[in-house]
Amino acid sequence: MTVETDKQCISIIMPSYNSAEYIAHSIESVLSQTYPNWELLLVDDGSSDNSLSIIESYLKDSRIKLLSQQHKGAAKARNLALQEAKGDYVAFLDSDDWWEAEFLQDMLKTATETGCDIAYCGWQRTGLPEKLCPRYVPPDYSQGGLMEALMRENVWPIHSALSRRSLLEHLGGFNETLPCCMDFDLWLRASPDISVALVPKVLSYYRFHSSTQITSQKARLIIVHLEVQLSFLENRPELFQTIPDDQINHWTWDRVRRKAYENFWRGEFTASSQLFRHLLKQGQWHWKDLSHTLFSLLPTYIQERVLPRT
Repeated sequence: MTVETDKQCISIIMPSYNSAEYIAHSIESVLSQTYPNWELLLVDDGSSDNSLSIIESYLKDSRIKLLSQQHKGAAKARNLALQEAKGDYVAFLDSDDWWEAEFLQDMLKTATETGCDIAYCGWQRTGLPEKLCPRYVPPDYSQGGLMEALMRENVWPIHSALSRRSLLEHLGGFNETLPCCMDFDLWLRASPDISVALVPKVLSYYRFHSSTQITSQKARLIIVHLEVQLSFLENRPELFQTIPDDQINHWTWDRVRRKAYENFWRGEFTASSQLFRHLLKQGQWHWKDLSHTLFSLLPTYIQERVLPRT
C-alpha cells in the first residue's frame, strides 16, 4: 500500500434498524479491516431494541460516528450519512452483513490502480442451506456491457462495492421513494457513464435470517425492479434507440412473466398471483397466460387446495 493510498479516507455507511442481534458482528468486521484510514457512519433509524446501546459502546473509537433519525428507511439513512461523509470513497455495509478483513485494502488498491468509479467484488450468501449459498465472483464488466447486464439483473449487492463519493453526489444519492431495490436503481442510473473494476475475490457476506425473508416480499421486489427499469428507460431513451423492442420487453415485462411462472411451479402461489395480477392490471398479459392469470385471481388458500405443494 503506497503512502498516497494510505492517505485516502474511506467512508463506511451503515444504517441500523432494530439490528441488536447482528450489528456487533458487522461493526467488528469493520474494526478488523487491514486498511486503517476509514470512518464508520452509523445511522440509527429509530430503533426500538437495544441496538443503539450496542452502537454507543463502540463510540470510543474516534473513527466511528453516530447519526440518528426517526424511522424513515435505509435510503434516507444512507443519504443522511452521505451528507456527512468525508472520505474520497464510500462503502455501504448493512448492519447484519460483514466483510473479510482485506475488503477495504483490496478494493481501494484496485480502485486507485485502475482509476475506476466503482470497484466491486465477489460475495456469498449465508443463513440458507449450503447448496443455496455458493461463493460467487461476478463477471468483469470493465470492458463494457454493464448497463445491459443491469437491465437483466442487479449484478452486485450494495455491500460488495466501493464507489467514489463524487459519483454518489453527482447521482444525488439514493431514491428515497423506493421501498426496495435502491441499490439497483443507483447502479443502473450510474451504469452508462462510469468505469468499473472487478476484484476477483469473495470479500463480502450477506445474511439471510429465515426463509420468510425470501418469500414474504418476493413479488414486491420483482415489481419494484421493473419500475426502476421502466423509469430508467423513460429518463434515458437515447441509450436504447438501437435496441430492439423485443429485447427491452425481455428485460422488463417478460422478466416479470418468467418470475411469475417460476414461482407458480415452485408452489409459491402468493408471489405468482401478485405477479400475474400485475401483468393483467398493466395490460401486459398474453393469451397463453390466460389459465394462469385466471388461476391467480383465486384466493391463495383455494389455489393450495387445487394444487397442493408436493
